Amino acid sequence: LYFCFTLSIPALAQKSFSVAILPFEAAGNLRLSWGQKEEILEGITQMVTDRLANHPDLILIERNRIKDLITEQHFQHSGAVDLSSAVQIGRLLGVDIVVLGSLNEFSLTSRSGVGFGPLQLSGTTARTVLSARLVGVEKGQILGSIEAEGKETGFDLTIDRLKGLTFG
Repeated sequence: LYFCFTLSIPALAQKSFSVAILPFEAAGNLRLSWGQKEEILEGITQMVTDRLANHPDLILIERNRIKDLITEQHFQHSGAVDLSSAVQIGRLLGVDIVVLGSLNEFSLTSRSGVGFGPLQLSGTTARTVLSARLVGVEKGQILGSIEAEGKETGFDLTIDRLKGLTFG
């Protein structure tokens, strides 16, 4: 899944910016257990951070510092960070821009496959829809937003009852 932001506002193109990427949140159609959801959301936040960390005009705030501040200030007691609390977090961190994002859809679909004895080979397709917003901390305005969709198909190999072992 390729995910990238660009700043194309002429007034913003002339300096570097400090950025806080807030943890992505779950929204919409997710078919995941709670543990899977947390792992995937953490992974998405990390991928966005990694992509933006290589941009020469961006100074990123360390993710652990952001998590600590959110915990200290009890911003996630409701389970969601809204626009006004995101701006407040950005001000406390001293950044120019915060990135808010959500995982709107995640699904895994399996297709029937072929098998021989205890071996089964089947296809699986993962579909993901993300959305994100860049929010200017100074005025609390949305500078831009993006929706990204990704789809990946792979294969699953399952071994069932092979000398007492079963795994997929």
